[in-house]
Amino acid sequence: MLLKIMEFNAQDFFLQLEYPMSREAILNISDEQWKLLGKDDIYLKPLSKIKRIADLIHEVNPDIVCLCEIGGFESLELFAHVFLDDAWIPYLLEGNSNRGIESGYLVKKSLPWTSRIKSHKNWPLPFLYPHEIDPVTYHLAATAAPYYDLAVPKDRRLSRDIPALILESEGRVRLVILLVHLKSGFDTAGVDLEGKVRRGAELKALLAIYQSFRQELGPDVPILMTGDFNGRAGRHDTAQEFLPLYENELFEDVLEIKEVPQYERISQMTFVKRNLIAQQLDFLFVTKDLSHRVKSAFVYRYRFAEEDKEIMLPTSFRDRTQLPSDHYPLVCELDLTL
Repeated sequence: MLLKIMEFNAQDFFLQLEYPMSREAILNISDEQWKLLGKDDIYLKPLSKIKRIADLIHEVNPDIVCLCEIGGFESLELFAHVFLDDAWIPYLLEGNSNRGIESGYLVKKSLPWTSRIKSHKNWPLPFLYPHEIDPVTYHLAATAAPYYDLAVPKDRRLSRDIPALILESEGRVRLVILLVHLKSGFDTAGVDLEGKVRRGAELKALLAIYQSFRQELGPDVPILMTGDFNGRAGRHDTAQEFLPLYENELFEDVLEIKEVPQYERISQMTFVKRNLIAQQLDFLFVTKDLSHRVKSAFVYRYRFAEEDKEIMLPTSFRDRTQLPSDHYPLVCELDLTL
């Protein structure tokens, strides 16, 4: 069985409407009219961008879509119904995000497996911030920390969630996908430079959750780890917080397996002043024993609506805002034939 998986950070994907509207009405209004339909304090994703994301999903036609930054189940359900013709089933559980950006799945109805989702939002994350280890060296952070809700170490949890999609047939688990959206580089409290400490703790939680499934299901069930890792998690120039991924030489990113050139692995671009930062933040890790089952892997590039031509990578922040998301989708095909 050839299974196509897409991972995609859809960027602030809010479709929460104040008033119920028919599918036909939504598809025939303008972006300006659409803006007026959001619930209080909800900035809706521009309608034109939503339509382009729907078009690319129809084009790629994945069996499973793993999505980050979704504005709750309501948004995903509306998207699946209105823009995807009810061909995919939405799965999403509320996580810990203080921005309401959740991680969820779309599973094609024609897939010959049953699906369910399991949350890990309460998985313990008992790490220490630098100022808690060395309050003298990090005295400024130690002074500021009481003004923020950092919780005590034993009560810390994931920034969002690591929901598991579990696919079954004939009473057996056939596949597990763990979807992450690790801590970003923003450190508004000034206690964790670039979010590295928390991100590293969340990466270790991901590996622990993987091991919990491995112990439960045994060695033969494929378990994938994918999502927005928010840092240099690849084998080349690996950031310190991601080194545990490679300690036992167990996992490999599908783009590394298929030897995709580094410049074609870019999945997110941003601009600090006029300086371009292009990086791979999106990954799909498989265990190395599944390497031969990876049939294709690539980062999808957006195309012009009326032409089958790729849009060049943005050269400014303004250019990037015209794209459907600040991330590019990652697509992989796996041969899961038993």
